[in-house]
Amino acid sequence: MAAFLTRAFPAGGFLRNAAGLAGASVAAQAIGLLAAPLITRLYAPAELGALALFTAAAGLLGIVAGGRWHLAFAAAPRPDRAALMALTILVAVVGAGVLTVLVFPLGPWLAVEVGTARAFWAWLAPLGGALAAINLAARWLAVAEGRNAAAGRAMVLRPAVAALAQIGAGALGADELGLILGALAGWLVADTALLLGQPLLATRAALSGVLRQYRAYPAQALPAALASHAVVVLPEFYIAAHHGATSLGYYAVVVRLLAAPVIAFSEAVSALWWRRAARQATPGPTMLRLFDRLLLGLGIPAALGALLVMIEGPDIFALVLGEAWRTAGAMARYLAVYHALRLVSAPVLQTGAALGKLTPATLWNATDLALAVFACGAGLALDMSLANWLMLFGGLGAASRAGAIVLMRQQAAGRL
Repeated sequence: MAAFLTRAFPAGGFLRNAAGLAGASVAAQAIGLLAAPLITRLYAPAELGALALFTAAAGLLGIVAGGRWHLAFAAAPRPDRAALMALTILVAVVGAGVLTVLVFPLGPWLAVEVGTARAFWAWLAPLGGALAAINLAARWLAVAEGRNAAAGRAMVLRPAVAALAQIGAGALGADELGLILGALAGWLVADTALLLGQPLLATRAALSGVLRQYRAYPAQALPAALASHAVVVLPEFYIAAHHGATSLGYYAVVVRLLAAPVIAFSEAVSALWWRRAARQATPGPTMLRLFDRLLLGLGIPAALGALLVMIEGPDIFALVLGEAWRTAGAMARYLAVYHALRLVSAPVLQTGAALGKLTPATLWNATDLALAVFACGAGLALDMSLANWLMLFGGLGAASRAGAIVLMRQQAAGRL
């Protein structure tokens, strides 16, 4: 068995690296799931809504602050990688300072608009964005330099530190600030672990050089990254503004629990499927059989999970998270099919990329954003109840993902 595993997963090989990082991703999601029953009993839904707003805003700011320069790490020579890392840190830190000064006077107004008790989520979002940008760049730098174990450890360290800090603060009676400071602590510890011992200083000439040489990355990659993240955070901002922080807290927990399998397994399965499909390379009956096998293997457990949530969602959430979260279980019923189809569609969307056809996947990403904008606009225009809006958003999302699966199957068969 050991000899077989060594041949199948050679040291430094793609499969071993992918499996290691995927294992870290699974562990990170598992930590969040294990901590959830404690956190939901220590904090009110509105406080978790404030954390969701902080995370959403920090995520958007982190994408902008990072400049997408991390995408150049794989091909850039080592001196350029060090300079790009230094540039990312500089832009993130300076940007966070400037944004904090600008946002500070607006904090109380933002808190009133979304129904949070205080404005900590707005005031600390720029700092969170800076730490998130540095974390992403530092992980990609570690992978580019072959420090995959360090990248994997950081992926696990961040949620572990965050969960411990949040649980400890909650046990001492902290409110939303404890949640937000815990998240910041997770990023800070993970960033420190990744960057310890790495060269972080660069001359002005080196910074100017990489800024000119890699100037295309922000222009070309930022719009797609922002659009992809907007699909996730736009509904959160809509719910906070239209239905309040308590409703957002319920929604955020539902999405975190339903999306955990997607985040945990899609990276590993996507990478392995891309490799297998690229090896086949030619659409037709053989590729179609491989595609259907993948679809069946993912679809059956996803369908069973969605069915369970739709039937017993409120009771499951009340049992696991506490009676106060029965409402979240009712909300989960409207989103169960959508997230089940996300789990299935995430890997199969790699079919087009493996066959050299990137347009359909790009088109579906744009479709997801358009549907999210439409759903939020319709909710505001029609003053929809949260239940009706969730049905609309979940139905549109499920239809989009089902369409993506059908389109990818046609590509696998060679009909497109």
